[in-house]
Amino acid sequence: MNGNKNGIIIVIGLLVKRIAQISFLVFLIGLLGFRSEPVEEPVAYQSDLPVYNIALFLPLHLHNKTRRESDTSSAIYDYYEGVQAAIKDLEKMGFNMHLHVFDTELDSKRVDSFFKLPRLQKMNTIIGPIYPKTHAIAERFCGVTKIPLISPFMHYERTTKDTFPHINLVPSDSISTFGLGQGMARLYPEYTLIVVSDGSSDHYKDRKLFKEGFQMVSKKPIIQIPQHDLTKLYALSGKKNVIVYAPTDSLPVLKKMANLAAVGDIKLALDKKYKRKKGFGKAQMTRAKVHFQDNNYYDRYAPDALAFRMMYREVYKWEANSYHFRGYDQIIWLGQSMMTFKQTYPKNLGNAFYPGIMQQFCLHAVKKGGYENAGCKILNYNSKGVRQEIKQ
Repeated sequence: MNGNKNGIIIVIGLLVKRIAQISFLVFLIGLLGFRSEPVEEPVAYQSDLPVYNIALFLPLHLHNKTRRESDTSSAIYDYYEGVQAAIKDLEKMGFNMHLHVFDTELDSKRVDSFFKLPRLQKMNTIIGPIYPKTHAIAERFCGVTKIPLISPFMHYERTTKDTFPHINLVPSDSISTFGLGQGMARLYPEYTLIVVSDGSSDHYKDRKLFKEGFQMVSKKPIIQIPQHDLTKLYALSGKKNVIVYAPTDSLPVLKKMANLAAVGDIKLALDKKYKRKKGFGKAQMTRAKVHFQDNNYYDRYAPDALAFRMMYREVYKWEANSYHFRGYDQIIWLGQSMMTFKQTYPKNLGNAFYPGIMQQFCLHAVKKGGYENAGCKILNYNSKGVRQEIKQ
């Protein structure tokens, strides 16, 4: 696609909502000539600054009108618009990102042919493809070239033994627990942590990762106690600043913790899965002001979100949604990471914390040289039962 100085912004969504874009789309498809070639975004750069080449693989379905009109495709295009908005802001910061966009459709053979192109070996980072079957092709390619590979939409389990920087920006539940531990330590730096253990192997990894995350930030002591003997907790609660993390299937224990939190004796942290715990409902979470994590929390009324939405409304004439924010956050984080550490950004970021508008970022090293995003927003229900973010 040829564009002006600031790049083309492709904006295609549901037909009934975005009828104004149809003429542009027809022009775009004609321009591509139905060729089985990558879609590339030429962008003008300042010649005195280095250029970073980023490959973005998305199922745009430029040649399939029916698939383009699906809700899934609408989300993909919204994400792409957010990416373009981020690139414009990065240019203002002095970062030159050359974005190479490839339409994967749902064709693994097509994706395989893209990765045979010589230009792919010159990429600084590859984002996508987003589905497991096609992402596996990128994984094999990056296993040889050692180019960092990002999974932007879903947690991807590695399939090869190759060691290279693979980054899951949507983490596994266990890594979210690590992020919750970090977040609680940032929120309450003078608090002691008490971990209530049910003794089961089911929650062993949760206890371990929460403690590791907490220890990354805080030097305060950590005490682990069995859930059948809460004597030490009762002795400390109300007399000392205490955070309690209690991964357990025991409803009575959860209710005891919630009662202590409700009267202000402790700060209670739980994984977000407990929001669905039968018998432990929203009323208890509201009363206890339980702290839980969410990696993709989107508060459309937060000040930074309002500012972004206002800009989006002025430029594009409609409201930004969570997919716009996700694309924007991820590319801003990537650009700033590369500006700081260049090609070695995955291993050098360590546990640096970057707060985005919707997503937050903090890389945690996992197996095979991979990384997961352990950054998460800490939320609770306020006195009105409305979810709110607690600023870290």
